[in-house]
Amino acid sequence: MVPKLPGAIAALTALGLWSLPGVPATLAQGSEPASSPAGSSNPEEDVFPLELRRSPLFWTAAQELAQTQLNLSYRIEQAMAGTDPNSVRAASGQTLIHLRQVERFLESQVPQPAALCAPRSASPADPNPASPLPSPFSTTEEQVYCGLWASVADLDDLLGLLSYRLGTLATVAAVKPLPLVTGEWVVGPGGIPVFERGSLREPAPALNSPVPPLTAVGSRPFDRPAKSALGDYNPPLDPAIAPLASAQPTIQRLTDRLRQLQAAVGNQSTTLALVDPRALTTSLSPPSFSLTDGERSAAADFLALPHTGLSRLLPSSAYQDSSPGVRNRLDPSAADRLPFPSLLAASASVPQITYPQPFPSPDLPLPDPSPRLLAARALVADPDPFQPRLTLQVDDQNRLNLVTADLDYGFVLPLGEVPLEALDLNRLRQTGAKETDDEVPPLPLDLPTFAFLLTYQPPQTLVELQGDRNRILTGKQEKFGLSVPLSPTVPLVLNHTYLVRSIQFEVPEVLRTGRFLTDRDRRYRQLLLEMPSRDLLLAVQPVAQQRDGSYTLRWRVLGQFPDPEVVDLGQYVD
Repeated sequence: MVPKLPGAIAALTALGLWSLPGVPATLAQGSEPASSPAGSSNPEEDVFPLELRRSPLFWTAAQELAQTQLNLSYRIEQAMAGTDPNSVRAASGQTLIHLRQVERFLESQVPQPAALCAPRSASPADPNPASPLPSPFSTTEEQVYCGLWASVADLDDLLGLLSYRLGTLATVAAVKPLPLVTGEWVVGPGGIPVFERGSLREPAPALNSPVPPLTAVGSRPFDRPAKSALGDYNPPLDPAIAPLASAQPTIQRLTDRLRQLQAAVGNQSTTLALVDPRALTTSLSPPSFSLTDGERSAAADFLALPHTGLSRLLPSSAYQDSSPGVRNRLDPSAADRLPFPSLLAASASVPQITYPQPFPSPDLPLPDPSPRLLAARALVADPDPFQPRLTLQVDDQNRLNLVTADLDYGFVLPLGEVPLEALDLNRLRQTGAKETDDEVPPLPLDLPTFAFLLTYQPPQTLVELQGDRNRILTGKQEKFGLSVPLSPTVPLVLNHTYLVRSIQFEVPEVLRTGRFLTDRDRRYRQLLLEMPSRDLLLAVQPVAQQRDGSYTLRWRVLGQFPDPEVVDLGQYVD
């Protein structure tokens, strides 16, 4: 005699999802529900067969898989946007392993996950069709279970996109077979055997050799071709690698689904919580060299003085990219990520320092702006006007260094333990006087140096300007008649004050790149050759050293010289 089966199990056997050994599915389809056996204490046995009951460790396994998927989605997103093929290989391998873990978990809970979680199409007779499979889960559990099931398709799509991304990056970086994790002997450079262990932690080396870190001391001449520090060597152009656009919709869909899982797990229990790796990465990111609220509060009285500021003085290593991997020219440079602090706004009113003789000199008058130039200025408003910046950094020998780029130059004078609050332009002009303020120690400046500090005028021709710049940068300053040569680099001592004469130019693009002017450019030749400039006198004082190698720097603009003018730039463009 064939036993009768419950109606729920009959529905399963009709779909071919479940059957009892020795009982044909055709007999089970027409069977009627039977009463529970005598002595049955668990009523769920009459509703859910053994294969449909969830594991008692459901939440533990689901939370672990959801957290792994959160970490993996972030890693895939970084690999798709980065330039390292090793990170793509690592993300691809972890995705494959995670997919198998999710599939095993889903099948351990319900034999046919698609029958429970697959979307069902509505019909006119039944606009809200129910699942043909009775669910052993609560509403929250089913949301988490079906969310993990739906993520399998997204991760499977991302596997193919990771493979495509790896093939793209293999054209700019070395993708080699990995040695065994336990280590093996491989043939190294020059045929020498090297024992290596397989690891994807280090970025793959770029196929292009990195540019040697060489620094030119003198100015580059604009009137003739010049050799670089390595002869005729031209550094290779870094590739432009954009994030994989086709992966963004899938990553966004996966991220939204994981946020729903995160909320569902958090609502289930206060002891269960998923951690978003994006928030964790933000809190553990490398130092941004930003000031703290405590530092600003401690310097509040000083910052109340006019033309003062507080900023970070960074080491020169912060502006260098020593990564052996592929450099992407679409990524922001170090100068863009860590800009020097701005000293003055365009409308700032600073005490003016005048020269003993008229400026500009009468033997080289500056041309008046033409009507076309005035009209072009009104038409082309500069959205980012030129602003002088505090271009100071600390070199690897713990010296204060004034950064000089393009035509910029200047020098630094140590003053010792002089209070920065009491130092202003009037106090400077008292240098050499017989009567000085007893509260302020005398400035350690001899008269020739002090006279040069306040009376030096940058030349108005490009050749002479570059000549003076090279003399100050190289220390060959016999022309200036100073007993002690001036330098843009001095030893750094905490709580010591330094005077800085900073001359800065915004070199026109046509002059910096040396490109030829087109017929269209020649109509606005005068506008294209304009070179904004500033000549400032300021005082700085490092007051604290941080654990990341940077310093807290207080600075004060003491005065502004007339803006330098170079009148013969038209001779250096074609």
